[in-house]
Amino acid sequence: MAAEIDNVEREFVLTEARQRGERFRLHAPGRTGTAFLDSVGRETLVFSPLAESTSRFRAGEGVSVHFRLHEQDFAFGAVVWKASGPRFELRPQGGLYRGLERRWPRIPEPSGLMAELLVPDCMATASFPRSLDFAEIIQPEETAGLDTKDLGSLIGSFRASASHLASSSRLRMLHDGAGPENRAEAVAARFGRILYVPAGWSPGFLERDPSGYDRLVTESMVLAAEGIEALSGETELFRFIRGEAREGIGSFLICPVVYWRSVVAFVQLANGPDRPRPLDDEAIRLAWVFSRQLAWFLRHHAYFGGEERQLAAKAEIHDASPGGLQISLDPELPLLRPGSRFDLRLHFPRGQLPCRARVTRRIERGGRIRYGLSLEGLAPLTLNALEKGFYGQSESLLPDERA
Repeated sequence: MAAEIDNVEREFVLTEARQRGERFRLHAPGRTGTAFLDSVGRETLVFSPLAESTSRFRAGEGVSVHFRLHEQDFAFGAVVWKASGPRFELRPQGGLYRGLERRWPRIPEPSGLMAELLVPDCMATASFPRSLDFAEIIQPEETAGLDTKDLGSLIGSFRASASHLASSSRLRMLHDGAGPENRAEAVAARFGRILYVPAGWSPGFLERDPSGYDRLVTESMVLAAEGIEALSGETELFRFIRGEAREGIGSFLICPVVYWRSVVAFVQLANGPDRPRPLDDEAIRLAWVFSRQLAWFLRHHAYFGGEERQLAAKAEIHDASPGGLQISLDPELPLLRPGSRFDLRLHFPRGQLPCRARVTRRIERGGRIRYGLSLEGLAPLTLNALEKGFYGQSESLLPDERA
């Protein structure tokens, strides 16, 4: 797994690579070159290209730099800061990483490449509450002990399992134009996640989902939804929770059923006076798996009709390789969950490539969400063509340029 190196070790690694005469590979859009590192400065690195390297790099463009030292691979991003004669300067951008497992180096902001992500939607659910999280509708492998042979068996087995984990369970299907009944449902619907309340008399929310699956509405999400008043516990949500506690509900959860980007139902589990303890992780898991299985059955049986469509979302490409892309999308689009798969159209100056992409990670940088996409199912000839297009032939630096 890739690991970022701190600044002290970074200088040591680069200095040793220079002293040992290691070769550095530099990749820019459509071009690859090889160089020696001449000097290591505080902000810039000075290189000399090898005699056989004729790759051209233009001042101001981004490059991806890779080298090996002591049988380990290292990589970092940089911008060409100055090109004068045979020597050139790079200014590193971001960290130095070791142990990268990817097959191909990334090309920052590849010129001439555009991408459209085809996001599924269902016109029949457009008037339902919209979630910030997008949910892919495929039949989950996980069943949590549910009987998935048909829809009736699924619901019946959910109720039977829930009876062992909670005092009560409820499934509320929404109809066209219907919305949340209370603030707890509204918050769960907004984020497309489970609103889990361990104790109604002293309501609080977890800082993160301990399972690592991003199933739960977190404390920071509640603060974002309820505003600064959430710090004092004087919001509509907290008043609803305390009201439930006065009615004898000590712990409960509300799980939205997300259909692509629309919330079409709510699943609720609750513990009353007969079970004076918090709902446990098994209850959370049951509600989550049931909601995903139910969404699949609704689609499989065309519950909302056959009006599904794909909306083309233009992606901003931050870097790319034959193996995948790092992109960002319009902030108005729902958030994509890691593991989801989508159709993707890559547009090149001389044509386009339809393919499949899997979301490998979701990260926030500078207030914007970025996604790592892995391209799947590409034929060897297609990969070879992409490799040539991304890395091209070697050229030489343009002289006397500065970024």
